[in-house]
Amino acid sequence: MRSLLAVTALLLLSITVAQQPVTSPIYYLSSAPRLEAGMPLTGVLDERSGRNFKDGTYLDVLTLRGEAGEYVELHASSSAFDTYLTLFAPDGSLVDYNDDDPLGFSTDAAIRTTLPATGTYVVVVSGFSPWDLGPYTVTLSSREHAAAGHGTAIEVPSLSHGRLAHGDDGGRFEFVLEEVVAIGIEARSTQFDTTLEVLDEFGYSLAYNDDAPATNGSTTDSALAILLGPGRYSLVVQSYFMDAVGDGSFELEVVRLTPER
Repeated sequence: MRSLLAVTALLLLSITVAQQPVTSPIYYLSSAPRLEAGMPLTGVLDERSGRNFKDGTYLDVLTLRGEAGEYVELHASSSAFDTYLTLFAPDGSLVDYNDDDPLGFSTDAAIRTTLPATGTYVVVVSGFSPWDLGPYTVTLSSREHAAAGHGTAIEVPSLSHGRLAHGDDGGRFEFVLEEVVAIGIEARSTQFDTTLEVLDEFGYSLAYNDDAPATNGSTTDSALAILLGPGRYSLVVQSYFMDAVGDGSFELEVVRLTPER
């Protein structure tokens, strides 16, 4: 009996020693780093960072000031671990979360969403697992909802030309549909890697493309095929590498698609 009690005590002791203390992720929002559009923010997750009680992942808390209806893109990257992003509204409700950017091919995390209210949002950057530690970078880009008069009016079909200046947030074009139409869109340039995005009249992203399928297996042009109902829409042409390249001219073609018989 004594030997059984001794073994039990040793087991309980070993379990207690093996458990790692969980640091409570308590932060004051007034002192949390604030994200500003176009200004990358760097940090480091280490053993002194807060920890999630649910899964033990280390985390940092950032904030951003947003307006109702504002479209934002958050991107978290790290060469040391698999990043994870979570966004909370000013009232504490969950807005969105992401592990791996659906528009990328890496372990970077990204959130693309329209903000539901005006106020201070909480951005939580963490790792995918409790062992994810190291330096990270979070960037924020933002733009207002699409609205009449904010872009160059085009027809469907049409062929348009534009030019991006360094640091520009993209070429914006607008069109109106009176009926349900399937359209094809291509953004082509020999001077930079184009991206193409379609937004509705409220600024919600409907479709996005970086590199269009190519017969030779490689292209920096972008293309979309989408079915749209009556309404006002925006097309946004941007450079994939906004801070490095992107100065130059581009061609935007919009066509009506007809089903094959």
